[in-house]
Amino acid sequence: MDAPRPRTSHQRKYVGTGDFLTVVAPVAVQARAKAFGATVNGEYVLLSPKPLKVDENGLRFHGTAAYARPNQLALFEGTLLALNGMAIRRDGGEFGISASQQANGTLAGRIVGRSGGTIRLTPPVGFDTSRCQVKVNGAVVPHKLESGAIRFNVHISQSEAPKSYTIIAGQ
Repeated sequence: MDAPRPRTSHQRKYVGTGDFLTVVAPVAVQARAKAFGATVNGEYVLLSPKPLKVDENGLRFHGTAAYARPNQLALFEGTLLALNGMAIRRDGGEFGISASQQANGTLAGRIVGRSGGTIRLTPPVGFDTSRCQVKVNGAVVPHKLESGAIRFNVHISQSEAPKSYTIIAGQ
């Protein structure tokens, strides 16, 4: 019979009122509390019951819930999320949006929400916006270029499944 394995987990008990974030990971993580939420291994978790405006060290955020790491952004509730030049902005509507740069350079993300609006995505440095192509659920949609950002409308309702989009750099 094998000997019992030593316990390797850490346990903590919190008593009191209020919310807290629990991170469960298969390896040790470096988590640091911040006024906007936390950094976990250098990635940003932004959570607040009240709308925040954050502008520090290449991170910009207007909203209550988001996640960011280099070339990957997810804006759950808010109007702006930017990290190191890449940015997503929601104008109008009530929806969340993600954006990530794929290995081949294409930008891809998902959209889910109650009502549509306009997305303005500022791609990472080096992405060629001239002659770029935007597709939502595989269909090409019209877009405009404004001050380095790609602007396109999205139509979504709560009864619809999440939509996927891709933006292919100019050819």
